[in-house]
Amino acid sequence: MIAVPPLLAEQPALRNTLKGHANDVCGVAFSPNGKLFASASQDKAVRLWEVDTGRNIATLEHSDPVEAIAFSPDGQTLASGGWANTVWLWNVKTHKVASTLKTTATALVKSLAFSADGKTLASGHGFNKIYLWEVATSKPKAILQRDERAIIQSVAFSPDGSLLAAAMGNSGQDTWVTSAGIRIWTVATGREKAFLKGHTGPVNSVAFGPDGRILASGSFDNTIRLWDVATGKNTATMKAVPKISVTVNGSSTVGVAVSANSIAFSPDGKTLAVGNGDETVGLWDVATRKRITDLPGHIGLTTVAFSPDGKLLAVGNYDGTIKLWDVAAIVRRGGTDQR
Repeated sequence: MIAVPPLLAEQPALRNTLKGHANDVCGVAFSPNGKLFASASQDKAVRLWEVDTGRNIATLEHSDPVEAIAFSPDGQTLASGGWANTVWLWNVKTHKVASTLKTTATALVKSLAFSADGKTLASGHGFNKIYLWEVATSKPKAILQRDERAIIQSVAFSPDGSLLAAAMGNSGQDTWVTSAGIRIWTVATGREKAFLKGHTGPVNSVAFGPDGRILASGSFDNTIRLWDVATGKNTATMKAVPKISVTVNGSSTVGVAVSANSIAFSPDGKTLAVGNGDETVGLWDVATRKRITDLPGHIGLTTVAFSPDGKLLAVGNYDGTIKLWDVAAIVRRGGTDQR
């Protein structure tokens, strides 16, 4: 059985379950003003939703499954990418393609992130490439390539846009020990600043805290790690999911590790949401490194995202649904500085 953390005085509540996708939901994102919500799916579509009503206001059709989405900081553009090895920039108001970014990468787009000023878009690709795009011209400014064996699982800009972090997976069972980790680049020069080692399995997700001093990572090794960005030091390691008991062919197997698939900081940096392979979302207090509570009832969850005000948490699932949780109780509880 999974160990359940102590209950809060007021538990998060499931606000809505959004239905419409016919396959796995791989990406979720709120618009900067919090009024819209976007979801990307392997059903070859991105859907736009009204947050307040849960109404699907647009469906953006693609030629191939979609793995990643990101809103620009001004909320006017939505970037999407997936199996077609192409990045599309959509006009959020008209629901039309504004620009198409063509790559020479031979693998799908796994992750997208805009810089804080909206001038640069990073696209992380399976098999080792990260493109830095100049949004105004739709041209690549740089291609970051370090380890030919690595899959880029996740990319994230620091809040000031000076650094880019990438979660490195693996391209084969025999290479993950050397290729797994987190690489950090200085955006202005394209030079690698640090390679953070410590995870013992492929890294699935990375996220900067809102003040840029802390970086969180989630891995297939069932851990969440916190890193000091200035020094590269691993300041904390938390087990994403307690050891669980699983029945296989009628026999009980104890001690199965479960992956930390996706992570996101709340806007105030005090809470970390972790989407786990055991189909729960863990909410963690960053200051104490303690798990506050779990959000259960998901089916193969893939991705998590906080709303801009931190009161809602979106969770994408394998069954094509997106669950919106009211986590205002977590926000109201307060907390200490994230370090």
